[in-house]
Amino acid sequence: MKKMIFLAASAALCVSGVRAADVVPNHIRHPLHVAAVKTLAPKSVVRMGAATASSSSTYAPTLAPGGLSNANVIAGLSWSALLGDTATYADNSVQQADIGSTVAPLDASGNVKNPVVSSVSNATASATFSGSVARDIKSVMSDTKEVKNYGAKLDDSQIYADLNIINSLWATNPHLVKISSGAIWPHSGNSAIVPSGNTGNIVVQAQGEINLWPSYPVTDYGIGFPVPYFGDGVSSILYGANASVALSRVDANDIGFNANLPNVAYNYVADTTKEPGNAGAPGMLNINIHTVAGRNKKGMESGVNDIFDSLSLGGFGDDDVQDWHHMGIYGTDWTWSNIQEVNQYVPFYFSTGVDGNYNQATYINEEDFATGGPENSKSSYDPTQFNRKMFWLAHGYGTMGYGTVDASGNKTAHIADAVTWKASTSYHRYQEIIVADQSGQPFTFYALSKSYTPSTGSPDSDASGATAPTWNFTTGSTTADGDLVWTCLGPFTADLGEVFGISGDNAPGTGWVARIGTLMSEDTDYIYDALFDFSKAAFDPNVTHVFTRMQKDMFLDLTADGTQAGQNNRLFGYTSGVGLAYTLSGSANGTGTESIPFYVADNGITKMSAFSVGSDTGSITNGREILRALNMDGSVPSSELSLRYSYPDLHMYVDNSDFGMIVRRVGVPASSSASCNEGDIAQDQNYLYMCVASNSWKRSALESW
Repeated sequence: MKKMIFLAASAALCVSGVRAADVVPNHIRHPLHVAAVKTLAPKSVVRMGAATASSSSTYAPTLAPGGLSNANVIAGLSWSALLGDTATYADNSVQQADIGSTVAPLDASGNVKNPVVSSVSNATASATFSGSVARDIKSVMSDTKEVKNYGAKLDDSQIYADLNIINSLWATNPHLVKISSGAIWPHSGNSAIVPSGNTGNIVVQAQGEINLWPSYPVTDYGIGFPVPYFGDGVSSILYGANASVALSRVDANDIGFNANLPNVAYNYVADTTKEPGNAGAPGMLNINIHTVAGRNKKGMESGVNDIFDSLSLGGFGDDDVQDWHHMGIYGTDWTWSNIQEVNQYVPFYFSTGVDGNYNQATYINEEDFATGGPENSKSSYDPTQFNRKMFWLAHGYGTMGYGTVDASGNKTAHIADAVTWKASTSYHRYQEIIVADQSGQPFTFYALSKSYTPSTGSPDSDASGATAPTWNFTTGSTTADGDLVWTCLGPFTADLGEVFGISGDNAPGTGWVARIGTLMSEDTDYIYDALFDFSKAAFDPNVTHVFTRMQKDMFLDLTADGTQAGQNNRLFGYTSGVGLAYTLSGSANGTGTESIPFYVADNGITKMSAFSVGSDTGSITNGREILRALNMDGSVPSSELSLRYSYPDLHMYVDNSDFGMIVRRVGVPASSSASCNEGDIAQDQNYLYMCVASNSWKRSALESW
């Protein structure tokens, strides 16, 4: 009977303990509830209080199960509700039978093992690296606009629905869009469809290869170059398109890139004293491309292939430049705009016919220019009139400033800010500026500190004064300015000391010899003007105008034909111990021995092995002066000797006085009709013979007295 009363009381307590509490799973119970459960003794979940004397046969515990009451354990936790809450929690707790079916199981680390099928957009997660903070999944997913997140499937199941989704996305100008690997782009037949809608500066990035990517075909002149094309002005990064990694962009239909912005920019600033490199060995590299052709490679490999197809019809002023290098120099470092090196570490012999094969051919640079049609006709005599040039080396002073002259002839110097004098400014030793005098003529000055010591090179810099000094424009003069002294270098010139310089490692004294066969050659194209045309060369009026400078025993080979036998047969140049000479080889003069038929010695004496004037047909014009002796400097001497021809005689003149006819002595004629030319003279012991007309002789007897 007592047992039944207890069960009824327990049931009543359970019913009375049920309250309208929030139904929550165990893992997010209120901390007070958790504390209460932890307080219960493991084996005393229901502990009865001691019985008291009562006339009633009804039994009731004096304390709540577990010995808890409103006053002795946890404030705010009603003992009368404890059993009801416990029952409610039990009903809403994860049941063992539910794990794996309706509830995802947890692994040993407390992570969910099965996929979550309901919304987790508000769930948070953090990265594994130190310092990362938790972010909700919704914000992480919103960082990137993945096409599939907008409902596109890209699996060929809803082609036009996908296309509409993409067009709508493009219209929002999303800036960065990602496409998952293996996507099938909307297409019509085998042609991918280019998105429509608003286009502009969008970047499309594929997470892997995509199928049937849209392209902008360039087919003119057989170029055949399909460019990935996701709309005008849309840049794309694709894998396995027309390259392993393809960065592409097409600007068409009157759309252009942002003003003054390149398509791709890589920027690097080295502003540190910790550069590990030294002269000839860079410690910092902006971009390094290293290509290796391995031992097993066959065929041709190209390290960098730069192709620019100019199809524009814009004419002059619409310029296309394939490679444009800019280098700005403001400091004192040694600078090179370009260095190209070829190092042959293992040489191979160049076979010249033993087996008919060349082991190797090496070129450090090749420039090919394929063109057609005639040049400007004036270029055949004027080297400045051209339409095409293979190499154009332009030199000037554009970064320094420029000058103008008005209608009255007054000059104005427009000096660039970088080389203009400034007050209270620090100037590095030997730093140059440009200052114009009152006439507008620019002059160059360089700076040194007043306390500069050449042996130490210090101080390295000093400051100019607060006001401009009075400049001394005499070359070599100095001008004091604050803590500086400026030295005038004279009127401004932009000097370039050498255009082409060739040097090498040649050290014959050590036995290591480096040689060059030919510095410049031409072997196939016709030359229609001249090998070198300096007809319009402008020389400094203060220097001697020299076309070329040659060492002694250096010659012009006048009849070379590109064969070994044709070399050095007729040489003209300065020969040591002789002078300016014309030298014939033994094969050229037919004697087998070299000869010098003509030379001019340093003392002015001229030697000719033979001298012929005209021919027997009288080809020299009547009255012509054919030879005159001049002073060594080319001036007319005070006493002049000349030969003058006046038909039919050759006369010698001294100081313009005729010293008589020079006659030609011939052999004694056999008869009065022997062959002769008028004026010929012959002589024997008895007679003096004279040819008075062609083949007509007269003679006069020689007598003693």
